[in-house]
Amino acid sequence: MCIRDRYKALKMPQIKSLITDSERTKTVTKAEKKDVPEEDPEEIIRQQIKEFEKQFPDKQFEEKFDDSVPVVRSYDWIKQYKPRKPQYVNKVKTGYEWNKYNQTHFDQDNLPPKVVQGYKFNIFYPDLVDKAITPQYYLEMTDNPDYCTIRFSAGPPYEDIAFKILNREWETNDKHGFVSIFEKGILHLYFNFRRIRYRR
Repeated sequence: MCIRDRYKALKMPQIKSLITDSERTKTVTKAEKKDVPEEDPEEIIRQQIKEFEKQFPDKQFEEKFDDSVPVVRSYDWIKQYKPRKPQYVNKVKTGYEWNKYNQTHFDQDNLPPKVVQGYKFNIFYPDLVDKAITPQYYLEMTDNPDYCTIRFSAGPPYEDIAFKILNREWETNDKHGFVSIFEKGILHLYFNFRRIRYRR
């Protein structure tokens, strides 16, 4: 089922916010800003990513994923805030599909080709101006029907960021590894593809 059909068939799950009420309403007064030394935001995010990667190392059949695509978009807040791209730690999950065809033509000594089985997106938004905002994602068509673009959008000071992924149907049940949450300034979107049954 291609992305065009999928929009008709089901509403894609949106990001679930785990932001607490205190985080939503948190503001920093001028006096507090005076007492807190200026920290390099780039260094802070580097440390966050370092800690994240230490906490969630690559699993078997997972690889770093960085197939980003340019996003052409204007922002009405560009005069107020300096736009920047969010940092991310993304992974692609690959593996072997032992469907009937592969079971017939391959074995453990002669493995079938690896296929993409899903993706894990971790997008960092530590400095969102509006703490009540929950970032969202959008699926968009490409010229190649085998692929689509997944675009993440949050708000100032972050520009949208997009990646090219396979255009296949998702498993949207958390029992099958689906995760769609925003907490502690990080958007997590994990999904696996539905298994394709081989028919003779």
